[in-house]
Amino acid sequence: MKLNKDQIQKAGLVGMAAAGFFYYYAVEMLGPLSVSAARAVNETAGFQKKINEAKPKIAHAAAVEVGDPNSAVAREVYEILKKSIPSGEPIAWFPTRLTGFFRKAGIQKQNFRCNPDPVEPSFPGYKTSSWVIEIPGVNFATLGKALAALENQEGLIQITNLQIEANRKEPDRHHAQISVSTLVKSDK
Repeated sequence: MKLNKDQIQKAGLVGMAAAGFFYYYAVEMLGPLSVSAARAVNETAGFQKKINEAKPKIAHAAAVEVGDPNSAVAREVYEILKKSIPSGEPIAWFPTRLTGFFRKAGIQKQNFRCNPDPVEPSFPGYKTSSWVIEIPGVNFATLGKALAALENQEGLIQITNLQIEANRKEPDRHHAQISVSTLVKSDK
């Protein structure tokens, strides 16, 4: 069978297209795959290193837990505390929660201001949220009872600073500024 010039040109064109396709497939499709496969192998090696570092820590924690007679009670307390912290950002639930608390205590007006998150280390899965609560015009005895009840009812809230300024015009009404910090769930 003899090929004519037109058929030879078509065969050459098909051959060049096939060579181009194989080049594109090898360079453009397999190239990035091999790079990502190498990256995955490196990441796996890094994870394996972290796993090997964590195994003795896990074994130590298990040994401590076995030797501690209070571990069951501690786990129960931890589960209760975990359930008492709402999920989501504290800006969504913290002011509402404390506004209701202060209103029950007889303090009608409060202003909340969130401080930046501290960079201090925290518990895994949790972070510290810091707030400033300003209470204008409050009776000293009412404020004292409310703060005592706050510490007793909200176990995760810690009062870090308290400032009370007397009002000269109304000696029985004071301006209070309370700095509190609480443990919240971390999204990271």
